[in-house]
Amino acid sequence: MPTNRDRALKPYFSYINFATALGCAMLVSNANNAHAKAGNDDTVILYIPFLSSSNPTLQTKLNDAFREQGVTEVVVQNADFWHPYQQGLRQGRIGIYFAQPHFAAWAINKHNFIPLYKLHGTLKYVLASRRAKTSVFEVSDLNGKVVCREPGLNLGTAWLNRLLGRRQLNALTNEYPSIPQEMQNADSSCSAFVIDDFSYEQLNQKLSNEFIRLKQSVIFKHYAFVAHPEVDTKVIVKVKKALKSSAVSSLLNPYLAKLSKWQNLLPVQPNDYSQQDFMLLNTYWGNDSDLR
Repeated sequence: MPTNRDRALKPYFSYINFATALGCAMLVSNANNAHAKAGNDDTVILYIPFLSSSNPTLQTKLNDAFREQGVTEVVVQNADFWHPYQQGLRQGRIGIYFAQPHFAAWAINKHNFIPLYKLHGTLKYVLASRRAKTSVFEVSDLNGKVVCREPGLNLGTAWLNRLLGRRQLNALTNEYPSIPQEMQNADSSCSAFVIDDFSYEQLNQKLSNEFIRLKQSVIFKHYAFVAHPEVDTKVIVKVKKALKSSAVSSLLNPYLAKLSKWQNLLPVQPNDYSQQDFMLLNTYWGNDSDLR
């Protein structure tokens, strides 16, 4: 029959058992992480942003196409949810990423990522307002107004925030999954929009020059495929070959056509994406790659 002392000690021993089990689980988890970090895990994630919003079935079709090309080690994953995608690049997590130039430069220079290809062309951003919006004719008019941008710490957002900060403007920024779609919304609450120049030109032509440029960014390099240095070299060779295959490129090209006038992937060198290209990220990530 349990004594009062036994009853008093029962919660203590329950806690000890729980802590021991938790400790063991953490050890197993750490071992698994170390195993993956060492490159013994055959599965490599290829992260592509805005994939599902572009085409909900594209991810499945791409995975099938990669397997048809003999690339069984890679799984294409949508990266519409920006936080893990961004932190993967920031912290240098294993994977292959289709990344905007500031992210690619960070990964290459901070974590020794290997560039595979870059998208043909260049990238720049436009801050635009409606021509009929008589209260907004220049950047300074945006003080107290709403500026709409895409989600996450994408290049357009980083450029916008630096622009507003330098002008000391107190503008509210709202996120929208598709800026071109919001720009076509006649009831939009946005006084201005940040959009890449390629999309802006297409949209403004379609809407009979309804918008005016308030400001445009400097010219950046375009998106790039970058791979973690611990991804097996044989896998990288297979992925590069598959990306150039008609099976994969025929699926990717309609997606890439939303980003650039040209959809071909070009050779790339690490110095194509220099430290200067990720300076916009220092405001948010500092000079290190620690998670904050």
